[in-house]
Amino acid sequence: MEEDEQPVSVAAVATPQLVIAVRELVVAYTKGVDIVKGASLTVGDREFVCILGPNGAGKSTLIKAVFGLVKPHSGSVTINGVDMTGAPTHRLVESGVGYVPQIGDVFVDLSVEDNLRMGAFTSRHLFARHRDRIFDWFPVLADKRREAAGSMSGGQRRLLGIARALMTDPKVLLLDEPSAGLSPANVHEVFGRISKIRDEGVAIAMVEQNAVEGLQVADTGYILDQGREAIQGPADSLLTDPRVRELYLGLRTAE
Repeated sequence: MEEDEQPVSVAAVATPQLVIAVRELVVAYTKGVDIVKGASLTVGDREFVCILGPNGAGKSTLIKAVFGLVKPHSGSVTINGVDMTGAPTHRLVESGVGYVPQIGDVFVDLSVEDNLRMGAFTSRHLFARHRDRIFDWFPVLADKRREAAGSMSGGQRRLLGIARALMTDPKVLLLDEPSAGLSPANVHEVFGRISKIRDEGVAIAMVEQNAVEGLQVADTGYILDQGREAIQGPADSLLTDPRVRELYLGLRTAE
């Protein structure tokens, strides 16, 4: 996208009560080399947002900056109406934000239940309540509660990583490429579980390379290009937009 181009809105989006508002965020790992170049997005209450874009577009860096893992150079991150720009991660967790990284999301030598116990570090007195709710949402984890996480399949470990983040009872869950390295069957299962989490009242902001399947489960899509949002709109509109299909989804619209 050229420097003077403005983001294209595929269709007007009705904005629910905002959980996250990111405004003109600029993020760099090395001084003078910006990865995120003024990106903005919002996540509403109970909304499922999917963040897409080509490799190097700044998707994962953006979500890490929202969670305080990377300090932004400028711009703002507001959580539930409170400015949390550059706040440490423990404050984000206390404010109701959960985060699941692309890798390293479970302790492979610990049991499923002990992984969940580690996730409940801000609410240990509510561990049993949150654990039982998680086991209702993820029956496979209940069946394997005594097993080491390292003995589970890739899809099951990904579900455990998500479940562990939910042990703090977050209002919004940030997911960094949950389908990475998974088989198509596991991708379908993981996305289905993420949709059920949203149905239970948890807003979702998901960075994803599997663009088509991500948009199929999301409410709203943002496409990042060269560090800023290029296109945004309802997910179903992005799926059918000819330019989006060809440039970003690798699909051609039937003549």
